Amino acid sequence: MVRGRKWLLTGCVAGALGATSIAVLVTSPVAQSRGQEAPAPQATGRLSGHDPELIREIEGLFAGEGVRFAATEELVYRCMTGKGLPYVKRQAPDRDINPTLASDSYGTPLSEASTVGYRSAERLRTAEDADPSGVGRLSAADRERWGEAFFGKEDAPVVRATLPQGGTTETSSDGCLSKARLRLYGSLRDWLKWSTFAGSFAIEAQQHATADVRLAELNRRWSDCMAESGYEGIKDPESAREMAARGHADPSIDSAKAQNDEVRLATADARCDTALGYAQSRRKIEDEHYAAALAKHKANIADLRKMNDRALAKAHKIFGDRSQPR
Repeated sequence: MVRGRKWLLTGCVAGALGATSIAVLVTSPVAQSRGQEAPAPQATGRLSGHDPELIREIEGLFAGEGVRFAATEELVYRCMTGKGLPYVKRQAPDRDINPTLASDSYGTPLSEASTVGYRSAERLRTAEDADPSGVGRLSAADRERWGEAFFGKEDAPVVRATLPQGGTTETSSDGCLSKARLRLYGSLRDWLKWSTFAGSFAIEAQQHATADVRLAELNRRWSDCMAESGYEGIKDPESAREMAARGHADPSIDSAKAQNDEVRLATADARCDTALGYAQSRRKIEDEHYAAALAKHKANIADLRKMNDRALAKAHKIFGDRSQPR
């Protein structure tokens, strides 16, 4: 893999958050190795049960994202096809979404858990095609040419940004994707800094919540409850969901058995949740950390929104401008 391709969509942000994967910026390692595009952000439901004002503020970090995403795709399309290379524009989400603020990984109601479990199989089936442009079907030489056009040349200068949360991240200054972002946002460094900040905002707050001694105690009590139902050694609801997903991914396990196992596990989880008031207690803890993060980063959020508003105004104009990004 050429350096420019790997660095364009750096998957880790080093620093205060540790090696944190940012969904806004990251393509999967498989997609990177094949020279494929990053998947479009997937729409997720609102976090029911949380303070709606807090969630509105956090989702607001991505206000206008659908239009900006579509404009970026349009510019990349013009650039790639202008070079005689195939490119299928990824569909923008039908509403603005925060790709790192998904539905809670706990708190499934008993009525749902006892019938469909966690819906693991459904989520696996709805994964997006990672190669809409058919890059994998190109010859080796054309794949190399496609990758250089999209990701940039190997020796292209690197743009680095220091993040408000601490640490740095970087991207290539070359390639159709970087050129599109430069045109839309005016500065790759600003785009990199503030997009990474927005993508890691919820993650940072959730990490602080996970380290909260109150949540550790809540998870201990939940784990003890699950052990009483025959599920020993499961530390938290996330681990239960991972266990269910592994069953569906294992080719040696019949799909019907995997689903039945999941429903039984999810039912035990839901009963423990109800007995402990787990979801309500955890949401209260997490909301405290979301509120603290919003207060801590008030000035940074204002700068992020200014950048996004400027880019949104440009995005609306791009669809009436048929020129290619230079």
